[in-house]
Amino acid sequence: MATTTLWVTTIISGVLVLIAGHISITIILQKLKDFLSPVVKDEKALSALMTLMIILIAVLVLKAEVDLFALLQNETVNLINVIKPGLDVILSLAKYVGYLVLGFLVILGLKYYK
Repeated sequence: MATTTLWVTTIISGVLVLIAGHISITIILQKLKDFLSPVVKDEKALSALMTLMIILIAVLVLKAEVDLFALLQNETVNLINVIKPGLDVILSLAKYVGYLVLGFLVILGLKYYK
């Protein structure tokens, strides 16, 4: 049985993870988009890149929340673990998305180097 202190710290940690995810999506990604928009002339490509980043951040936040609530060792709360395999599959794809973004940046750099 989880103690009250564990419940409170887990809930506070969960809220802080949600706040960090919100800040990442609303502020950091918008600044990244502003930074890349003069370089990337194709608005559709830039929008797709930002969408990929938003999905990645949302999955990372959801994974962090599931891991936090798994610490409670409560039978009812541990039912959330059924989504863990799906999150692991999506996070395994994140490595390949990173390769795509790296390739995109290399091509972009070569384009402006010429």
